[in-house]
Amino acid sequence: MKGGVFIYSITELAKLSGVTTRTLRYYDSIDLLKPTHIKENGYRYYSEKELDRLQQILFYKQFNFSLDEIKSILSDDSDCIIESLSNHFDKLLEQKKQLDRLILSLDKTIKYYKGELNMTNDEKFEAFKQQQIKTNQEKYGEELLQKYDTKEIETYESNWMNLSQNDFNDSQEAEQRLFNSLNQLEQEEITDVSHPLAEEAFLAHKKWLSITSPFYSSVYHQQMLDMYLADERFTSYYTKHISKNSLVFLKEIVYYYTLNK
Repeated sequence: MKGGVFIYSITELAKLSGVTTRTLRYYDSIDLLKPTHIKENGYRYYSEKELDRLQQILFYKQFNFSLDEIKSILSDDSDCIIESLSNHFDKLLEQKKQLDRLILSLDKTIKYYKGELNMTNDEKFEAFKQQQIKTNQEKYGEELLQKYDTKEIETYESNWMNLSQNDFNDSQEAEQRLFNSLNQLEQEEITDVSHPLAEEAFLAHKKWLSITSPFYSSVYHQQMLDMYLADERFTSYYTKHISKNSLVFLKEIVYYYTLNK
């Protein structure tokens, strides 16, 4: 204690809060939690005020707020804080509803395989769609949030959940036509983006995107191909069906037709 004020070293604050000293230094570097003062030897010291702020940070983190969002909340006035928290509350409620639907579908699926009940084809398809959304969130959630805002992602998920069995079948057929066209182009060593098979590959992929996404645009189509090649997880999915060279060629095809047609 110094001058009637409790002062904590960075090590003491770390032990008290359960946060590592490395994390506290990082919070300092991004101006989220600054020490009360730093000695000439570089040692950081914190007061009760910083301890209270750290407790607030940890509180918001448990609700999956990003550090940027937390920083904004802690620096805003009460009205802005209420709006931020309300928006996040609505988001968590929607996630809860989705999780409840997934749990219900999973429960039905387990009972179906145990022979305890029958599932209609519609119920099986509903469970499949919910599982796909959950898988996408787990695998690509952070990357999608960096590229698209929350509203766009929610629109995509809503579009996917409203997909009919016929639409899904059409999307599968379009994707297979895409793979067939690209594989034939490679087998015949065709590198001309204006070749009819190349155009067929473009149209097949455009149809697939138009069905599975909430909107279609030339720029969106280009962004998707950029992401397929930039992220190894997307690349690995496509290279199960076509070669890496064919995926690169698909990007050339997409850019050609979206820029010139």
